[in-house]
Amino acid sequence: MEWSYCDYFWADKKDPQGYGTVVGFELLLQKQLKGKQMQKEMSEFVGERTKIEEYAQNLAKLFQNSLAAQEEGSLGEAWAQLASCYASVEKARKALTERQRDLEMKTQQLEIKLSNKTEENIKKARRRSTQAGDDLMRWVDLYNQAQSKWFEEVVTTTLELEQLEVQRVEMIRQRLCQYTQLHPKTDMFN
Repeated sequence: MEWSYCDYFWADKKDPQGYGTVVGFELLLQKQLKGKQMQKEMSEFVGERTKIEEYAQNLAKLFQNSLAAQEEGSLGEAWAQLASCYASVEKARKALTERQRDLEMKTQQLEIKLSNKTEENIKKARRRSTQAGDDLMRWVDLYNQAQSKWFEEVVTTTLELEQLEVQRVEMIRQRLCQYTQLHPKTDMFN
C-alpha cells in the first residue's frame, strides 16, 4: 500500500486534546520536533546502556583478580561471597539480556508477520476490488448490448407492425370498395 508523507499533512487534523483542529503545517512541524526529541532520547539511552555494559565488563575483570582470591581469613571469605554474589548477578544479567534479545526478535518477527498479513489482505482486497470493477464493466457492457439489441428489436417490430397495420387498413379499404361497388348491383330496391 502506498502512503504519501506529503499528502498526509495537507488537510487539517483534529486536535488530540479535543481543542478544535490543528493546521496541517503545524502538525508537520510538531512531528518533526517530536522526532528530534525522540532521536535525542534514543541516543542517550544507547549511550547509557553502553556505559552499563562497559561497567559490567570491568566489574567482571575486577573479580577475576587472582590476588584478592588468595586472601585468607574473614576478608577472603567476604571476597569469596562477593565474587559468588557478583557471579550470580552477572549470570542473571546475561540471562535477562538474552531474554530481552529473544523478545525483541520475536516482536520484530511478529511485526513482520502482521505487516505481511496486512499487505496480503490489502492485495486480496485490491484483487477483489479490481475483479468487481471488471465484473461491473462487463455487466454494464452486457446491459448496454442488451439494451441496444432490445431497441433494435423494438424498432424492427414496430416497423413490421406498422406494415401489417397499413396492409390491414388497405385490405379493409379494398373490401369496403368492393362492397360499395357490389352493393348497387345487388340492391333490389333501387
